[in-house]
Amino acid sequence: MSQYTIDYSCGHSGSKNICGKQSERQGKADWYAQGVCEDCYKAKKQAERDETNKVAAEELKGFDLPVLVGSEKQIIWATTIRVKMWRDIEAVLPKFQRNIEAAIEKYGKEAVLAQVIKDGYTGIDEALDKIRASCEKIKSQTSASYWIDHRDDTLQQMVKAS
Repeated sequence: MSQYTIDYSCGHSGSKNICGKQSERQGKADWYAQGVCEDCYKAKKQAERDETNKVAAEELKGFDLPVLVGSEKQIIWATTIRVKMWRDIEAVLPKFQRNIEAAIEKYGKEAVLAQVIKDGYTGIDEALDKIRASCEKIKSQTSASYWIDHRDDTLQQMVKAS
């Protein structure tokens, strides 16, 4: 391992410990020099997050959602997650309705009803009602930590869990 001084493309310089064969280290140092320093990288990522959060906060004004509870940082992050999830919910509910209608047309009401019953519902209307109710329950979550904890969940996972 050797210490190299890297002159980054952003104009900053810094020290970097580079491991590996001596013949390969200069190549790694040259590769690091093509990028930006850690501080510039962090600043760029923070600016991207800030812009995403700003857009989400503006978009949130168009939704009828309750106010989140948590620390300021949690609320900012959770707002971005929540807006993305709510876009998915708004898109999925009508699509789900159309898919059921298309399945009824293609396979017949009895076949679709049999599948719905197999999925644990007593009927097609109950399946639609439960999915709508689950989406409303998700919508009503006011804990910022809930949204952060479920940030990687799909809408289907969240509906099943609610």
